[in-house]
Amino acid sequence: MNTTELPELGLTDEQMNEVRQLALGSLPESEEVDLPEGTRQILFVSGHTLISSNFVESQITGKVDSNVVLLLKGKASPSSNPLLHQAYITFMDDTGKLRRPGYSQKKGTLWLYMPLRMLPVVLAQIHETNVVCWIGHFAGGHIWADIHTSH
Repeated sequence: MNTTELPELGLTDEQMNEVRQLALGSLPESEEVDLPEGTRQILFVSGHTLISSNFVESQITGKVDSNVVLLLKGKASPSSNPLLHQAYITFMDDTGKLRRPGYSQKKGTLWLYMPLRMLPVVLAQIHETNVVCWIGHFAGGHIWADIHTSH
């Protein structure tokens, strides 16, 4: 797979493909979170790319749609997988069903899904000084992921 940096976009080919799949809803929802119960993964956010897309799903259906994906880039906390380096936040139509958050140890990636109405709040958050995105797996299968800031 070509992972060259696209300087005009600030994304690799792999990241652009991931954004396209998120926009089309073609990433399968994971049956498992690659995170053992009682653990968490923490990303210290140092940069971001906001992608607002407009597309035709296929020539067959002709359905036109749009999507907003925020890619957070950063470094893993010392207690996290050192490969963790990014998080995709997909903003979904408020009428759609949200998906559960996900994590891939192999890809070093977190996925969060939020209602579109949360976009202004998240955009304000990512301009704060200390931004953290994390996911935790708790007892009883409870999975929690969020973006938070501190001063």
